Amino acid sequence: ESMQVPANDVRCCKLADETWVPTEWHARVYEDAGCPDVHVLGEAVDSDALFVPRTSDEIEARGAASSARPFRFLSNFRWTERKGYE
Repeated sequence: ESMQVPANDVRCCKLADETWVPTEWHARVYEDAGCPDVHVLGEAVDSDALFVPRTSDEIEARGAASSARPFRFLSNFRWTERKGYE
């Protein structure tokens, strides 16, 4: 992420009725850059509600049965090389 909004993005924001951002941090960055009428909508995925980590004791208690199941990763970012998914 960046602490600066590109000049072309600011020009586009000034032409729009509203600018929607996911966090208060983004709102401050966009407002500081001169974008008018910035609104925080929140994150697209509430990871706090979806991700409940288990303790190592809980994992061990599940035993070998759990290790036979595939492990899946969930990504909620844009799948680009810049994100370092490899």
